[in-house]
Amino acid sequence: MDDSRQTLSPQAAASASEQPPFWEFRLYAQVLIDEIALIQHVLAAPTAVTRQAPRFKDTTAWMSAQLDALDRLVEAATNYFNSSHDDAFGAPGEAGSVEADIRFARQMAAYYRQALEWRHVVQQADLDPVYRQCADEMAVFADAVLRPLEAHGPSILRQCDAAVALPPGSPISFDFSVEFAPIDNARFHAATVAAGEALRHRRR
Repeated sequence: MDDSRQTLSPQAAASASEQPPFWEFRLYAQVLIDEIALIQHVLAAPTAVTRQAPRFKDTTAWMSAQLDALDRLVEAATNYFNSSHDDAFGAPGEAGSVEADIRFARQMAAYYRQALEWRHVVQQADLDPVYRQCADEMAVFADAVLRPLEAHGPSILRQCDAAVALPPGSPISFDFSVEFAPIDNARFHAATVAAGEALRHRRR
């Protein structure tokens, strides 16, 4: 047995061993839920993140680099999620793989952790006060990754429960998608405009 099973929660372990209807989906969802809960607990206090302190003249370049990093994270998570996962769920008419299912869920949780760490880096950066609001508004962009992944597992479990409750022979479909929300940068843009005005007043 793969070591990945050793740290499963009782709910996930039951799906892996008992393999009830739609167990592949249930296992994936429960592992994702469990991993996200663990990450939230471990990273509840952002003290584990090294506090960055860009030089004043480098602050805008630092913010740009952080935004690029988040863009790469979203792209990586999207590409991974949209790639084939027949090894986890099985080809049509075939059973999935417990170990591959667990790996898939834990990799999606790893993207969640990266997004949460990214937010902590931005929130905890030691910046000149003129840029503080910019960073605070930028940190909210992490929600584009965090919120969809937080909702993903519970949505799948609800759909599994609903499918089991259907009369025999009923058509069944699952919405397994994850859509990382587009970033609304209006407040961030307003903060950067305000920072520019503040800098102009400072130089007078």
